[in-house]
Amino acid sequence: MTDIWRYFQKAAKYELLTNFYKHIDPEKHLQCYQKHVHYLNLANKMKREKIYKQPSYVRFLCATDHIGKIDIYLNGKRVLKNVEFKKISHYITLPTGKYHIDIYPAGTQLSTLINKTLDFKPNTYYTLTIVGSNNEYQLIQYFDKKAIESPITSVRFINLRRPHQHVDVKIKNDKTLFTNVTYMQATDYISLTPMTGTIEIMDSMTKEIINTYPNITLKPNLAYSLVLIDGSLLLFS
Repeated sequence: MTDIWRYFQKAAKYELLTNFYKHIDPEKHLQCYQKHVHYLNLANKMKREKIYKQPSYVRFLCATDHIGKIDIYLNGKRVLKNVEFKKISHYITLPTGKYHIDIYPAGTQLSTLINKTLDFKPNTYYTLTIVGSNNEYQLIQYFDKKAIESPITSVRFINLRRPHQHVDVKIKNDKTLFTNVTYMQATDYISLTPMTGTIEIMDSMTKEIINTYPNITLKPNLAYSLVLIDGSLLLFS
């Protein structure tokens, strides 16, 4: 039994005694109440500390071809170098907290393309995506899903296609997965039966097929992101 639950048990014990002595012994009632509050506060404090000791997980995706390769710094320390267009990094494990993010053209530290401060929460997975053009760049934060119930698969769609256009996502000769997805929007995750199939991207207004992507495989027990960047459809979990 952990110390947290010992403290919760003691808090519960003194809560019962507090109620027992309420009308028969005011002094013991007050003593038990104070012990109840003391142990309850200890348990809650330890619970919060345990939660905030859990790390955060952060990865980066470069979704613009206007800046070439990039280097990424967290709190002044370079964590990734030569990140290429349409490439996604591995997850970086970080202590929970606030981080200042600087993104530079690869090999330089003269002028930032993006500088931003974000607060990373415990046991949370992030995909930070660089978008934009013409010296106007943004860092978009997407929250990733990791817990999946067997034997299903889970998938969402992120629209980073230029020109900006609302799109639908459909399995060829089967159902539509997502509709009217706007630029930079990430849909909610949906559950599917594991599959290999052809994904069609359609104009939401005209229903004209924009692109077709064959042999897309979604395996069980994984949460996937389908990311449309210009003419490419990236798939990662």
